[in-house]
Amino acid sequence: MAKTLAEIEKIVRYYTGNRKLVLAVDPGLNFFNSMYRGIARAVPWPEFRVLVRDDNIKTVSGTNVYDWLGRDIIDGGASDTTTSSAEPFWFEIDGGSSTDSAFPLTVDGGSSFDNTTVFSDVVAVEVGDSSATDAAYNLMISPPSEAEWGKTASDDDGVPVYYVRFSQGGTNKMELRPAPDYNNATIQVTGYEEPENIVYESDTTSFTSDLGDDILARILSANYYFGKSNVNRGMFHLQQATEDLRIIFGRELVPSELTMNIIANG
Repeated sequence: MAKTLAEIEKIVRYYTGNRKLVLAVDPGLNFFNSMYRGIARAVPWPEFRVLVRDDNIKTVSGTNVYDWLGRDIIDGGASDTTTSSAEPFWFEIDGGSSTDSAFPLTVDGGSSFDNTTVFSDVVAVEVGDSSATDAAYNLMISPPSEAEWGKTASDDDGVPVYYVRFSQGGTNKMELRPAPDYNNATIQVTGYEEPENIVYESDTTSFTSDLGDDILARILSANYYFGKSNVNRGMFHLQQATEDLRIIFGRELVPSELTMNIIANG
């Protein structure tokens, strides 16, 4: 079951032996969210796989430009204000609990997030081959080259084969070629979404397995030790995180360097 930020903070305090460590305020909170996103992107967690449709985005015969379904972090859809992983992420206070500090922490209240999906990886873009409710979905692909894309500019309308994404006035769009020759068919996108930032101590991660939260705690603890120049203890926690990931995803999806890359790219 997903753990709260406060619960993960307790685990990291245990792993590091530092009862003054605080993740619930910056810079700790920024780094927490950076590592959380990094773990979510590193391997194909089923918790983050989504299929997105929008009832307001349907094919229009002869029209090939549509709004993109969701935002993608590669195109700047998600703001990133995280601190560099080269800096110590932890914040220490005098006392045993972050809730005892003088900082105005919000323990209750829940989260208010933009519900627009932010994709960290898109695996399929499909369009219905008609407006029928039982229409088959056709997988569209990115064109293999700009030359091939250019050749399709004058194709007769039909069932779209290719799609290309672009930005227009700050709005993410997609162009389909050939343009559909039918109306009201659904366009859908399957991919892995970026997890929403944790904001409050009572917010939970989206992991359905306790191991997911344990892996996050291990990676946070590893970075703590690296910041203290204790490389041996840092590598111990990275190795534990690697083994836990392999329990879930198998050795072939989790190379030895994966957890170090999560920290390095955070």
